[in-house]
Amino acid sequence: KIATKGYGVERLRDMLGVSREELIAAGDSDNDVTMLEAAGLGLAVKNAAPSTKNAADKIICSNDENILCYILENILMESE
Repeated sequence: KIATKGYGVERLRDMLGVSREELIAAGDSDNDVTMLEAAGLGLAVKNAAPSTKNAADKIICSNDENILCYILENILMESE
């Protein structure tokens, strides 16, 4: 297999016994597309590359903002 972020996520999921649905990934570049596709919830930032936005399930804040705080406050809290 080709080394991609998606392949790395799949391997890590397998090693940790985590399902695809339990994983959130966020990105902004073309090399993040496979990672977003390997996650149960793929997030792209507002100023991401078009291919990354197309692969994402949801567009969130820009990468100039605190992405982790945004995910914790707006994504994880919504699911509770």
